[in-house]
Amino acid sequence: MKKLSNKDLYQLIRILKFNGNIKKLIREDITYIDIINNIKFLIDNKILSNNGKLQLTNNGEELFQKLDNEYKSRNKDKWIESES
Repeated sequence: MKKLSNKDLYQLIRILKFNGNIKKLIREDITYIDIINNIKFLIDNKILSNNGKLQLTNNGEELFQKLDNEYKSRNKDKWIESES
């Protein structure tokens, strides 16, 4: 399993939290298998729960807040990505 960097982990958790699109991770050269394996890792480590729907646990919310403070883009020019 390819271990994600903290920034990529933040992106994955953010995508899961807000039902986002994984295209950004794929463009970052992360494979679908890597995404699946990291989701399993997050479930095994009680960051995500899978009760018919993937949701952040309390530990997951705490981790998300920590990573959000570190990696959230505050530069408005970078909010919209090009479709290249």
